[in-house]
Amino acid sequence: MLETTNPIAEARAPRANTEAVALVLFDGARVAHQLPAKARFLLQLAAACYWRTSQLGDERGDRVGRDLLLAMPLPQLSAEQQAIAACAVALQREKLRPKRESSFVWLGAKDQRSALALAAIIRLARALDIAPADMLVQAEDAGTSLIVGGAAAEATSAAAEAAAGPWREAIGPLSVRVVADDQLAQLRAGPAPGDPQFDERLDRMLALVPLPSADLGGEPIAEAARRALRRFFDKLLAREEAVLRDEDSEDVHQMRVATRRLRAALQTLEGVYAPDLIRRYRRGLRRIAQSLGAVRDGDVFLEHVVAYRDALPAPQHAALAPLIAAVSAERSQARAALEHDLASRRYHTFKREFAAFLSTPGAGNLASPEPGITQRMRDFAGSAIWRRYELWRAYEAALPAGDEAVLHQARIAGKRFRYTLEFFAEVLGPRVDIVLDPLIALQENLGTLQDIVTAHAHVAALGLAGDPGAQAYLATRTDERAPLLAALPTLWGKVDSGTYRRRLFELIVKI
Repeated sequence: MLETTNPIAEARAPRANTEAVALVLFDGARVAHQLPAKARFLLQLAAACYWRTSQLGDERGDRVGRDLLLAMPLPQLSAEQQAIAACAVALQREKLRPKRESSFVWLGAKDQRSALALAAIIRLARALDIAPADMLVQAEDAGTSLIVGGAAAEATSAAAEAAAGPWREAIGPLSVRVVADDQLAQLRAGPAPGDPQFDERLDRMLALVPLPSADLGGEPIAEAARRALRRFFDKLLAREEAVLRDEDSEDVHQMRVATRRLRAALQTLEGVYAPDLIRRYRRGLRRIAQSLGAVRDGDVFLEHVVAYRDALPAPQHAALAPLIAAVSAERSQARAALEHDLASRRYHTFKREFAAFLSTPGAGNLASPEPGITQRMRDFAGSAIWRRYELWRAYEAALPAGDEAVLHQARIAGKRFRYTLEFFAEVLGPRVDIVLDPLIALQENLGTLQDIVTAHAHVAALGLAGDPGAQAYLATRTDERAPLLAALPTLWGKVDSGTYRRRLFELIVKI
């Protein structure tokens, strides 16, 4: 849950120096960064929020801070301004990779530049353990000079150099030099300044920014789900560049999994968001999932055929050459189609629109099903999970005589159930593995059975139904089927048992 009774506005004194240094950097480098006056307030907001969340002990304070700033609309800020501040917090992560950040993806070029500049200022301010009186910032068209004095000047200079990379990329040249205190006073040509002026609106706004709470079940479902969707989308974005490099087939696999999880989650969230939005985003995800799926299926099939060939005596390797050549050529075509789709305007438009939805609190929310209430996570998750389980369990009636098509549909139902559990894993708690593990074991069995079916269809589609090497390979795949079918009732029974349902229900009632 997001707790509003313990605002980030607390503890002004410990965080004030970081904010003060950030404001000195902002004010002194105006000529260099050329950001609008409103950006100064966004800088304060982002710096204060990051400092507070970093004190919570979470390893990903950057992500937590971003999510908190996007948890509700903030007064007097546009959705874009709120996203800029959230993005500045998110980009405090160890490696600066803005294209992997959903709140960055939807911003226009000008706002993206603002977000990168504010993030760079905060990163530099975090590195400077120095009082504002011991620093001077001078900026001109040629760049910015950071001049430091005081007892720790040498250490401060080294820390500034280590953190200066993002500044130089986003704002421009930055030089750091150490001077004696008397020289610093001469350069300043006046008395040492006090703390820079803080915007008086800051604490009022920070009081609205909620803090995490252990009661996740009490969080409004619309914004809790948006946060979870945002994190799944981050995983998709994180794989995109690697997929384009085509260095590791696992990247295609993980990006495809991210699309499936997002599509399943959006389907589960019908009734929370506007139906037309859900349809639009699921359609956009389906298009890219199909392109990823064609490459992934080729990767899996090729890896399996090559492994089969390599296990044969060397004289028999040549028999598999026609099959491997055909699969490789098909995979190359699928790869070219995927690269075209990832570079298309349609895909980039989808990414921006979906990122805007994920970065705008309240976007697309439907009214609560009952008047006068805000539907919470605990009011929604349990029934959504149980319904997915019921839809999967319905296949037990068809299982004894189930043909390949029925087993495939049961696998799809199980996959949707699994993705629903994973979507609500945070609120279900650390013991969610007791219901996930048996389900995953069953899914692996059903998945291998489907791979055998797909292999036969694939070989036929390649025109190799009469090829001796391909047929020998298929014979070994067919031999795998009997033991898999023999193991299936036991694996199914573990998920279809009263014990499993009791464990699942125990997790649900604790939400």
